[in-house]
Amino acid sequence: MIAAGHCTHSEHMVLAGGRRGPICFPSLVGVMVHPKHGVALFDAGYARRFLTRCDNFPYSLYARVTPVTLRPEQTAVAQLQALGIHAAEVKTIFISHFHADHIAGIADFPHARVVCARAGYESIRGKRGFRALAKAFLPDLLPKDLEARASYVEDFSERALPDALLPFQRAHDPFGDGSVLVVPLPGHADGHVGLFLPGLAQPTFLVGDACWLAKSFRDNIQPHPIATLLFSDRHAYRQTLGRLHTLHGRQSGVRIIPSHCLATFEALPEAVRPLQSAPFDQRAEQTR
Repeated sequence: MIAAGHCTHSEHMVLAGGRRGPICFPSLVGVMVHPKHGVALFDAGYARRFLTRCDNFPYSLYARVTPVTLRPEQTAVAQLQALGIHAAEVKTIFISHFHADHIAGIADFPHARVVCARAGYESIRGKRGFRALAKAFLPDLLPKDLEARASYVEDFSERALPDALLPFQRAHDPFGDGSVLVVPLPGHADGHVGLFLPGLAQPTFLVGDACWLAKSFRDNIQPHPIATLLFSDRHAYRQTLGRLHTLHGRQSGVRIIPSHCLATFEALPEAVRPLQSAPFDQRAEQTR
């Protein structure tokens, strides 16, 4: 995992009963190395173009609500370069949803196919101005050839998830070998998905914005009602969070990683390292 910049926001907005005061929300990017399909990312984090796109109204409102800190060396493309991974080597980017903090870096990887939910893309397609802002979407962040590069989650075969991920039961299999499983996590945004990596030494579930902090799924704590106003389906969000809470309570050994939880990121042994992906029935070695 790498952290491609961060924003700040009050804890009590994302965690009911949390303290009133700003905390850091890193924009996490999962980095996977598949033996056949090469380097893949889960989301793309902030990029410098996010800052310039927020110069003009109404998109400037986005940056005012969640002030962003991003140094040039913190972008995903720069951090991967420092790890010896060139932009052209990134072959796949899985997008959890189309909020700006998850898509800003896509354009830095022009050779990657973009795997996303069709429902998610259709929800923001063609939107500009306040209609885009209502989706937390900045249209100029997407590369112009996105549709030519896109593969849709709904078109991949479905398979049953292992019992370790109960109560989640079904997922889509983009590589056809079960090494990377795309799991629908509805509620936060249209077409919102997570990624399950069953072949790691510790099976890992990247859950995007299904919750913002680990405390949310550990204690089943909802965000402040104001924070849910832009959710695509608040009822579905509560159900998804409840399932994550159940998964955590089962103590199945699955590591759950929200995309913006600083404490979770800092506790990862492979923070700022790629994760080695492996087929469904194999355990992978960490190589970095």
